[in-house]
Amino acid sequence: MSSVRVSSLSPSLSGPLSEMALSEMALSEMTLARERLLPVHQTLAPLFGLNADDPTPLALTRGHTVACVGSAAMSCALAVLVAPTRAGSWAGVVGLPSCGVQAAADLGVALERTVFVADPTGGSRTSGQQGDAAAALSALVDGVDVLLLGQRVVSSLSTSLLRRLQTRVQSRGGVLVVVGEAKSLASSLSADVRLTATTQQWQGVGLGYGHLQRRQVLLQLDGRRRARTTEQQVWLPDHQGQLSPVEKAAENTGVVIPLRRVG
Repeated sequence: MSSVRVSSLSPSLSGPLSEMALSEMALSEMTLARERLLPVHQTLAPLFGLNADDPTPLALTRGHTVACVGSAAMSCALAVLVAPTRAGSWAGVVGLPSCGVQAAADLGVALERTVFVADPTGGSRTSGQQGDAAAALSALVDGVDVLLLGQRVVSSLSTSLLRRLQTRVQSRGGVLVVVGEAKSLASSLSADVRLTATTQQWQGVGLGYGHLQRRQVLLQLDGRRRARTTEQQVWLPDHQGQLSPVEKAAENTGVVIPLRRVG
């Protein structure tokens, strides 16, 4: 409607009126763009380019496919779920038996809006099993905003079914998150966002004593529409089981020992 108003403006009208119409168009486009975004955890906001000075924010865009890989891929995928589920969105976790429900809750995932489903493929590519998997995944796509798929599920789905699934997620405005490196991912799915989570160190264990308290992880994000990789050091989990940034200034602060020159 805004474009019609602009195109039908009379040449005799002054310039400010045209500028006002163009401003309304830009505001409308910005509103539509924001509606296509799902929230992200505040710790992940800089990584996703949600800073005020970033002209091309990536965020969690509806219709996108996110690949979480690396040694901390599972925790990274759960961190992606935190903000959407807490904001009211539903999520589905499929074929991830190693996913710790208590760990997800500690991280901040709203379990009352998260559905955990066993692998519907059963690791088989038979026509009957593929049909059952298609029905189960189709029902989930219709009911959730974020769908997490384990590596084994993706590898067990046929190429045609995998592509239909991605197309359906796009048309429904959901976000597909694939956890781990799947053999068929590169050939069948095109990931819009790739999150690599690499464990840097665990803290809390000494020489034969103590217990694991927190893990420092390097998160690296690559996007199809971005020329650069963004990265951030985070605690995943921190000493409370949650996601928090690594404060470099605090971590590097030590005791200053005065030295006395001798000799």
